[in-house]
Amino acid sequence: LKIDSHPIEIRASLFNAIHTLRSTNTSRLMWIDAIRINQGNWDKKGYQVSIMGQIYKTTENVVVYL
Repeated sequence: LKIDSHPIEIRASLFNAIHTLRSTNTSRLMWIDAIRINQGNWDKKGYQVSIMGQIYKTTENVVVYL
C-alpha cells in the first residue's frame, strides 16, 4: 500500500478490506486503525482508543469490516 507515495506493509486481511470497501468511481476517505494508530506504542494506542467515540460521532457513515 502507498500513502503519500510512501510504501507501507500491511497484512493480507487489511488489503482485502480495502479492496472490498473501495469505490472505483468516487474518492473515499477511510480511517484505518491499523495504519493511523501506532500499534506498537501502547500509550498512544490507549489514548486513540479512548477517543474513538468522538471520532466515530463526527462521521456521516461508519463501516466496520471484521
